[in-house]
Amino acid sequence: MENIDPEKLGYNEWIGSIDTQFIKGDISPARVIEVNKNSFMVSDGIHEMPAELSGKFIFDTENSLDFPTVSDWVAIQAVDNYMLAIIHTVLPRKTLLKRKDPGKRIEFQLIAANIDFGLVVQSAENPNFNLLDRYVVMLNDSGIEPIIVFSKTDLLSSTELDALKRDLSALRTHFLFISNVAEGGVKTLSDNLLSGKTYCLLGQSGVGKTSLLNSLLGTFTNPQNIALCSPLQ
Repeated sequence: MENIDPEKLGYNEWIGSIDTQFIKGDISPARVIEVNKNSFMVSDGIHEMPAELSGKFIFDTENSLDFPTVSDWVAIQAVDNYMLAIIHTVLPRKTLLKRKDPGKRIEFQLIAANIDFGLVVQSAENPNFNLLDRYVVMLNDSGIEPIIVFSKTDLLSSTELDALKRDLSALRTHFLFISNVAEGGVKTLSDNLLSGKTYCLLGQSGVGKTSLLNSLLGTFTNPQNIALCSPLQ
């Protein structure tokens, strides 16, 4: 593990306790930071590099849930002076976020792994409480703590915002109100992100996930630990 910055990866006691049998010789731990169909990007805390699956991994793996997904820890062999990584193993997962693959009866689509907190972003102007409930249930079922983030609060009057807060009073989960335009609440959220923990942003298109992510990347010093996840359908 020489030259690897474990804290930047979100390396903690849990992953450190289970990787010993996998990390040997020139095999080192890395984290998957991007998945695009069958191509991957990984980071060891210093180097970001494209990655491909080893032939043995492909041959031995039958279940689609066993393939790497965003935020997985993997055992890699870096080659060509960190120009490429070969993924040999997906390390045991702490949590796994997945959804049913549309049109199939039992297949699942991987969303992300090893997530500690799920930031569910909703537009305060047009909240969808049914979808919000589905996100919370999915996160709780995966052992991930949900945090509800209502964006675009600058589009509401103080009366409308008070009414929304009353509607949320029955929810037994944390929620925050932010405005990316006025930066209201973004700093509070950033200040409360815990070092060494991994967060996933979820929500429909147009609710402000990318704007929030860009704001957080400007204030938070550990961007590898924030994942932008696919929304529910």
